[in-house]
Amino acid sequence: MATNGTSLRRSCQGCVKVKRRCDLLFPDCTRCLKKGVRCQYVNIPLSSAQSTVVTENRITKSTHHARSEPHQAVTSIANNGNDIIVLRVTGSFSSAKCSNYFSLSIPPSMEMEIRKPRTPDIIYMVASIVQQAPVLFAQGHSPFIHPCLYGKALPRPIREMRDLCNLCLADGRLSSSKLYQLLQRQTLSLLQAAKKAGNFEELLACVQGLVLAQCIQLTNDKMNAQTVNKLNDIIVHLSRKLWSQVPQELPSTMTPWRAWLFAESVRRTIIYSHIASAAHSLMTLGYACRTPFVDALPFDSRTWLWEVQSEDHWAKLNSNVNLPMVSLYEYTTFLEFGQSQPYSNFESVIVATCRGKEIPIQDPSTIIEAV
Repeated sequence: MATNGTSLRRSCQGCVKVKRRCDLLFPDCTRCLKKGVRCQYVNIPLSSAQSTVVTENRITKSTHHARSEPHQAVTSIANNGNDIIVLRVTGSFSSAKCSNYFSLSIPPSMEMEIRKPRTPDIIYMVASIVQQAPVLFAQGHSPFIHPCLYGKALPRPIREMRDLCNLCLADGRLSSSKLYQLLQRQTLSLLQAAKKAGNFEELLACVQGLVLAQCIQLTNDKMNAQTVNKLNDIIVHLSRKLWSQVPQELPSTMTPWRAWLFAESVRRTIIYSHIASAAHSLMTLGYACRTPFVDALPFDSRTWLWEVQSEDHWAKLNSNVNLPMVSLYEYTTFLEFGQSQPYSNFESVIVATCRGKEIPIQDPSTIIEAV
């Protein structure tokens, strides 16, 4: 039945296609949840509020299902206006289901995430900024790999990704099949290197390379959604592993400038891994996900310091302004209500993803040149 060309169908597209009865649970019906496929509704079912009632049963089913495919099980627990709160069951990847990547052991867990729908303008903005990350890296302006972090002795994962980013700089988009094949081989190599990483620095370089690979992949109009989803899950897991293994003490020979560069690069790498994941989610599903882990990440609100490429200049700026570290959630609140200003696309994409707002970028040179 239709009125004025608008479908009134409530069943999800997957159940309609195979002519199965849909239980109308939102955001994922039981059949799609068990199959591990994307659940799409033409219209949000009237029974979406009922999802809360059946939460306990759905959690039991999802947890049981998670033993075989835990990274695909999602259980809805509340619908708060436009924000959908879900319990997401995560776990290890089996080599049979993820043949292109190495078997990564992820302990089963259940985590709350908040799905944030965004407007088409914000989605386009986030996607455009994330897709520019490889080109910016090739030009020496990466939002999470400072040009002074490694100097000329780039680790192999970063060096090889730089070559791919240079190809993207020449082409603009991941259009050629040859470039796409090179990216797939390099991604597999990075995943294998991350598994064998012998120290924190090697793991950091691998995660940074994987985030760049994911950003490049988002420029491919024919990207395989299932492959990108799997890579997203692995990168997010590796970013958590990175955070859990951050050195408690840095070598005494490391200057304050080098220590800050190292620490801020780690923080930004973890944050950007989630930004890249959110960009894919926005492009394919229309919403971004936030978790307590992401919101609690510490962040240096003096973002303009990232633009400094001289140790003496950084020392002057650091001594004149001493602001405390804040969580990512607190920082986005400052940005949203005008208590802080974005000085690059990095901060701009953070507030767009987390808050759904677009804020004008200020010129950092006004602060840097004043010192």
